[in-house]
Amino acid sequence: MPISRLRTRRVQGLATPEPILIRVSLCRTTGGGITLNAVANDQDLDTAGLRVKEAVTGPDGQIRSLTENYPAYIRAMGPEFDMVPLLPVAIRHNEQKKDNSAWEAFLIDSYDWLSRKRSGTPSDPRRYGLDVPSVWISKPEPNKVRVFVCLYDRQRHESDYVEVEGLLDREPVDSFAYMQTYLFGLEEPSKQ
Repeated sequence: MPISRLRTRRVQGLATPEPILIRVSLCRTTGGGITLNAVANDQDLDTAGLRVKEAVTGPDGQIRSLTENYPAYIRAMGPEFDMVPLLPVAIRHNEQKKDNSAWEAFLIDSYDWLSRKRSGTPSDPRRYGLDVPSVWISKPEPNKVRVFVCLYDRQRHESDYVEVEGLLDREPVDSFAYMQTYLFGLEEPSKQ
């Protein structure tokens, strides 16, 4: 389990260069959208994106797979346990695919924004901040659709894959409350 690896490395005084993904769930938000909620840790705060890997079993029993990389966290300085934003996603219905040209434009804009931010350039009249293009993901279905996610960073480290929990049938989530509830559940067994 990724959390035990993180704790072991901390006890030994070692930093973990790769992001560690602990839990991922597909949820509805209080605002009515659908989001991917990740509980993760990245000690060097350079997580760039996520990789979505899907395995779909067809009526003939054949398994089709699809893997797409989404640099959705390129502008974030995280994710950390209590600061992970809910990432808006779109449910894949008719085999929609990643829009590579929209993501390329987003990346160019992001790298320009990051370089100006790091160089200390005074405010620029140009508007940065192209919206994050659609992140497509299939709804997990038992015995039919399995969805896995991993995080990757700017140095090409990546986390282990974690299977996405489908929580769309539950109450909408609030990001802060969700993280606090999950972290409280992690702390209880360690106190015993």
